Amino acid sequence: LIHADAFFYDPQEKATFVQMDLCSAGNLRTWSSAKARTPTENHSVMRQAALGLVFLHERNIIHGDIKPEALLMYSDTELRIGDFELHHSLPKGDTDPDADPEDDLPAEEPEQVEEPDADDFYQDQYKGGDAEGSAGYQAPELLGSSLQSTMTTAVDVWAFGAVIFELFYKKRPQQDATGNVLVPVETLNRNVSDMLGGMLAADPSERPSASCVCMSPYFTT
Repeated sequence: LIHADAFFYDPQEKATFVQMDLCSAGNLRTWSSAKARTPTENHSVMRQAALGLVFLHERNIIHGDIKPEALLMYSDTELRIGDFELHHSLPKGDTDPDADPEDDLPAEEPEQVEEPDADDFYQDQYKGGDAEGSAGYQAPELLGSSLQSTMTTAVDVWAFGAVIFELFYKKRPQQDATGNVLVPVETLNRNVSDMLGGMLAADPSERPSASCVCMSPYFTT
């Protein structure tokens, strides 16, 4: 993951600036287009991205805008996830660890909420209210004005699948009217196409978690 080393506020510009790691090799798009990359190179950087997503999702953090431009190349062989949607950086119920306890307001009676279904992987994750993501990398559930979009880590899995699809096929996945994506198998390693078939499933409940993606045959064999 990209590291934020310092924050600065410019009162004249009325803007906050973040000092981060210098990723001198650009982002995944510029890296992949700079020259023909070998399957080993592609595998290495995609595995790093997958592990980064696992790290985030295990902490109930949803990136919300995974795309090639958000996958920054610290070097020609080292990838870091950046371009975070900051309003998804804390799960519900968490507090700022740097906050001064003396500044807290008196505690109110906790609201009674229904316990989530423990069998549903996505129920207990932080959920935002608005559709996020960038065109071409938005999960089907984030599209359509009639949908009440729910942010879960499944949207990151779909977007990451779209990134891998584009890396191998040199084009973005195309969704049909039902939100499904046809993943060709004739030009890819079958392990890749099988993995993408799950990651790009129209139903978010049918997508694997980031941890399961890391354990797929593409990344383990």
